[in-house]
Amino acid sequence: MKLKLILLVFLIFVACYKFAGRDVNFDVQPHRFDSCTQPANISELSWAITKPGVTSVAVYVTKVGEPETLWSSGPLIGTLKTGAWVSDGLTFVLRDQNNNFLARRTVDTTRCVGAEFGE
Repeated sequence: MKLKLILLVFLIFVACYKFAGRDVNFDVQPHRFDSCTQPANISELSWAITKPGVTSVAVYVTKVGEPETLWSSGPLIGTLKTGAWVSDGLTFVLRDQNNNFLARRTVDTTRCVGAEFGE
């Protein structure tokens, strides 16, 4: 009986942990590029919002020190594919219809292995 209770509590904890705070799902793939491929990087953004009160979203792009620029807006579930303009440090910001912050994802690059040796 004790083991069943412990197992039940554990399963409830896992379920709550897995779904807690998941009313905003925002992903950028790939979000990391090899710097050897710069600057021709293309990413796909996807989102699914179930946050109460949110009726639409807007996607902004920005880099450090620059203002956010509106890129697209649309429904609560969607995907967008970038052109070959994604580069290191580019940040995608997801906002709701009232311009409230929902999520942020930043693209980065890894070192170009071999480039420093002329390969």
